[in-house]
Amino acid sequence: MNARILMVPIGTALLGMSALAADKDEPAHPAITEVLFHVPTGDEGDANHDGKRDSTGDEFIEIANTTKKTINLKGYRLSSRLSTFDAEGRYGIRFIFPEIELPPGGVAVVFNGYNASIPGEVGNADAAPEGPNGSFNDALVFTMDVSAQNVALKNGGDFILLTAPDGTRIDCVVWGKCDPAPPTDVAHKEDVGSIRPGGSIQRVGPDKPWRANKDFDAKPFSPGEIPNG
Repeated sequence: MNARILMVPIGTALLGMSALAADKDEPAHPAITEVLFHVPTGDEGDANHDGKRDSTGDEFIEIANTTKKTINLKGYRLSSRLSTFDAEGRYGIRFIFPEIELPPGGVAVVFNGYNASIPGEVGNADAAPEGPNGSFNDALVFTMDVSAQNVALKNGGDFILLTAPDGTRIDCVVWGKCDPAPPTDVAHKEDVGSIRPGGSIQRVGPDKPWRANKDFDAKPFSPGEIPNG
């Protein structure tokens, strides 16, 4: 079966990125660009646009294709500190992408999804969305379909690791006091230290530092959108 190629708008902040951009003979990989682990209180925390704030369900991880090549996301894995070292997948959060192609400049957002009804086109680990989601800047949107409220990122210390289908550890962002610590064999890793962003942490590309999303555009988060940096 051929993977679908969805035409996702290219964010201006991604244009001209080169840090992880693949040359002709190099493999192309996406990069983590935003993580919401500290969901704001009140209505401001409704990141998944389902009409309610949930400290678990509104969490999300955003990735972007900052390369010049189309990337088939099938088999790419997102994992937290607990699930990374748990081969059976009993602990922490983990998401493995189904088959779908992300064009250069394309963005994908993976919500935790606990107790959530996310509007628009939404995929999961078994099936990709039918198309871009207009509620999230035409990004590809997925849900982990988490079924327990305690299956979430830890505000005080955790990490998100992006692993390629062949097992290569591509990208990792770490915050707070993280135990267990992330793997050491990661191509690109950044520790943002103890941070309480009152929303997501964001970077406008793989060669840019992580900052609170509010530092870019005064919003607590921007799933599917790469702010101008």
